[in-house]
Amino acid sequence: MKEPNVHDELKDIAPGLSQMKSSEGYSVPPVYFKELQDKVMGQIHAEQQKAPAGSWLIDLLAQYFKPRYAFAMATVTIVVVAALVFRNGGNDNAILASITAEDAYEYVYGHISEYETLDLYTLADNENADYILDVFSDDELDFAIDALIDDIGTESLEELF
Repeated sequence: MKEPNVHDELKDIAPGLSQMKSSEGYSVPPVYFKELQDKVMGQIHAEQQKAPAGSWLIDLLAQYFKPRYAFAMATVTIVVVAALVFRNGGNDNAILASITAEDAYEYVYGHISEYETLDLYTLADNENADYILDVFSDDELDFAIDALIDDIGTESLEELF
């Protein structure tokens, strides 16, 4: 019953709309969806057959070069390189042990102007005084002391004594 009332109401409100044919906008052949399913499945099987069977090395590399494995390998590589670069090999002691007294003398005497006067006085007052007297001759010590006296000022002498 309600259906005739709806049609009558539609004729009253929109007469052009009520006269239009009710038909579906698109028509599909009756076997379209069956053929579509077969077509899609055929394409899937064709893609699977096209996929080349790679070598075992390529498969292995493809498995391990996923982002999580790549980040893990990069982290391990960085840690190993940092350990090799920043580790203390203990070579410093071996190098210092290989320096002779003559080499040390030549270095200190050649770079005497780079040392502070106070450091030299402190060194002379320490336990190494006998060693210094053994290594350096009297003339060299006199020359070094004269150079230090020339460099030292009155204020520095007052501070020392």
